[in-house]
Amino acid sequence: VVITRDNSVIGRLGTYDLKSPYITGYMNTPADWPNSSAGYFVIDTVKDECKTSLTEGLWKAELKKIQWEKPNLHKPD
Repeated sequence: VVITRDNSVIGRLGTYDLKSPYITGYMNTPADWPNSSAGYFVIDTVKDECKTSLTEGLWKAELKKIQWEKPNLHKPD
């Protein structure tokens, strides 16, 4: 589960990768979780910003903005 600093739940982490100061990945969030997101995400840990519920196309566009071409998405340990 990914939780923001204000303690709101973003969703259940399916896969992720990190490249400081960014974390990206995919949320496998059940549909019955209220106020949570499914889809791709990008978190900027310096600016404390999070973009969630991204389609693959929007996700790739966000990654391009931060010059991150090919994240190595993997499941959490």
